[in-house]
Formats: sequence, structure tokens, C-alpha cells
Amino acid sequence: MSNLGDIELHGAQQDMLHDWRNLFESMSDQIETFEAGEAPTIAFEVDYEKIASVSRLQSSLTNWPGDCIELGGIVLSEQFRVYNHNSRPILRITNFPANFNHELESLRMRDRSKIITAQVKVKKTREYMGWLKTATYTCSRCQEKVIIKQRLGRNRESPLRCRPCFNEILKHMKNETDIAEFFHFPWSFDFDQELCTYQDIQYLEVEQKSQSKNAQFSMTSLVREEMVGLFHGGDVLNVAGIVRIDHMPKRNFEKDTRRILYLDIIQASKVDL
Repeated sequence: MSNLGDIELHGAQQDMLHDWRNLFESMSDQIETFEAGEAPTIAFEVDYEKIASVSRLQSSLTNWPGDCIELGGIVLSEQFRVYNHNSRPILRITNFPANFNHELESLRMRDRSKIITAQVKVKKTREYMGWLKTATYTCSRCQEKVIIKQRLGRNRESPLRCRPCFNEILKHMKNETDIAEFFHFPWSFDFDQELCTYQDIQYLEVEQKSQSKNAQFSMTSLVREEMVGLFHGGDVLNVAGIVRIDHMPKRNFEKDTRRILYLDIIQASKVDL
């Protein structure tokens, strides 16, 4: 999980941090007595009703679920460190109300970035893997570290320029020639693989009985962190997830304009049959 010092926050994100801090401070007794055990990562569940009690936080979760959950996880990690828990907590939101429930086959591009809930059956699991979540670069001129957030399944992004060097060069610009040289300045960065952050992920193929035909509707889904390796073919799950967009299988995201939907699972529990 990133530290807040690594992230530039806009106004809405600052509001999210404030609201999460207030919420977790109200849960301080629960966090202090939480039995984390020896697991390196562990789920910490927060009931949706608690989030709904903070109207601005509820709105943030609805409109920017990815950012909201990520920032909540960062604040939760801070709280765990305050109480000297060794495990890294993963924020899991539970008990979404019934209006979040959707049939998978009803999802369309207009539903991207929405949180939905569904009951699904695991059709197939794929191998575990990791992805580069943040990439760290070192400016070859001044040795400044630059951290760039990455996007899952996209080309790795590199920094455009070094901010300290940028500011220093601006100070010494005196004429149009200097400005022209600035725009052609040979920025150079070294990729620091060991300082990057990675996240465990696993793709699952899930299915649900089609409401329009006598068949099963299948969809790709993704689990992260402590949920990797928990589920197997045939498991029935109650899931909550964010609807995301991905490229066509075996196609290049940048070159091919066609897109498919997948479910980025943020909470899952097995159903006992």
C-alpha cells in the first residue's frame, strides 16, 4: 500500500481522507482489539451501513469507488500501525444493500466504474500473478526518486520530467533560446525495480444463469491480495465488485478500440450449499 506522501491529492480525495479518518477513529476500539494474527495481509471488514452514515463518504464510494477504497485502505493501514499490528489490512466493504444487485448479462458500458453485487459460480480459475502497481524511477541528473502510479493491463508509464530539475532549469531561463533548449532537454531516468510496489492478482471465470436464455452467462473477474488462491472451480460466491473495462483478449489495448467488461471483485464470500 502506498504512503500518502507518494500521492498528489485533489480536493475530492482530500475529503475522502478526512471522512475515512473520522470513520476509523470512531472504530478505534475495534481496530485496537482486532486479532490480526501472523498473516502478512488480512481482510478488515467495514459494513456498508457505517459508510452510509457519512453522506459525503457514501457519495465518494458511489462516484469514485476505486479512489475511495484505495484511500480508505491507506488510512486503515495508518491506524493499524498506530496500534502496532504487524499485518497489512485490506479494506473489505460488506453488506451492500439490495439496490446494488445486478445480473451480469445486464451490464453495459454505461455501468463502468459502478459497484455491483451478484451471486456467481466459479467456472474456472487461472494462475496467480502479480502486477506493477507503482513504478519508481531515479533521475540520473539529481537522483530524485519519482513514483508513477500504473494501470492494470496497460503500458508501463514513465515520468515526463524531474520536478526539482524542472524548477532549477526554470530559474536560469533568460531568453527564447533557453526556452527552446528546455523543451529539448534530455530527461533521463533509471527504473528502480526493487523499489516498485507489486500486487498479487488472480483472474477467475465466473458464471450466472442467464435470465433470457437457458444457458449460463460467463464473465471474467479479478481478485486481489488475500483473496488470491481462496476460490476454486464450483464455488458459489456472493461478490461485490467494480465494473471495469478491458481490451479484447489477445488484442492490444492501444491499437484496438473494442472493449469488454470485467468485474474487479472488492469483496467475496462463499455460499454454503
